[in-house]
Amino acid sequence: MLSRVAERLYWMARYLERAENNARMIMAFNSLALDMPKETQLSWKGLVAVTGMGALFDQHHQKADERNCVKFLMADSYNPSSIASCIKAARENVRTTRDQVPTDAWEVINELYRYIQEHIDQGVGKRARYEFLNEIVGRCQMLNGLLAGCMSHDEGYDFIRVGRNLERADMATRQIEVGALQFLDGLGQVAHAQVGLPFQRATGGLGQRPGLGCRMVAGANHGAGPEDLGRAQDGAHVVRVGDPVEQDHAGRLRPDADIRQRA
Repeated sequence: MLSRVAERLYWMARYLERAENNARMIMAFNSLALDMPKETQLSWKGLVAVTGMGALFDQHHQKADERNCVKFLMADSYNPSSIASCIKAARENVRTTRDQVPTDAWEVINELYRYIQEHIDQGVGKRARYEFLNEIVGRCQMLNGLLAGCMSHDEGYDFIRVGRNLERADMATRQIEVGALQFLDGLGQVAHAQVGLPFQRATGGLGQRPGLGCRMVAGANHGAGPEDLGRAQDGAHVVRVGDPVEQDHAGRLRPDADIRQRA
């Protein structure tokens, strides 16, 4: 397999998984906001923090309200991690590797791309947001099932597995990190009020960053965890890599996972 083909299959899987993760994250946070009392103020900026695009968001938006954050995560073309941008990139990777994937896979991703282009404005609004995001999740799952059931499980599919599981594990760690930062921020405020000690300084300033609740993190994840790094490693070992240096890098995925799990 050519390296450029393997790279496009890998990034196709990552972009597709990222779009689905973003859709699930927005759906979970939106449900959380509906269950909260009216006087409770939730910060949608925490969703942007999970994607690591806070600096880019601040460059284009002065106010971190619900509409700006949702539009940034779903529709803004200048955001490479928005749902629209991810599906567009995934579609382009499938288009250039159509000889490696089933014909139906191209039809599904192309229909998903067209659906987003036609309904993105309604999806940003509150009224049709859940239906729009649920449709994206369903079609992403359809494409993953199609690849798993109709594609030969050769080196190309192994690169898809590696990309999908690495992206899923990455999103899970980001959500846990941001949720933990919010928890530390809450502890810092309690400690400072009750004891008068600079708890924020003791924690290295971690509490300065915005965060999300653990309930949102649990709702947004769909089977993500340390086992995803294990699946990514399994896919990496199956791939026949000629360069011994690349084999060594593939073999280092498991120690990194063990260290993070112990921490």
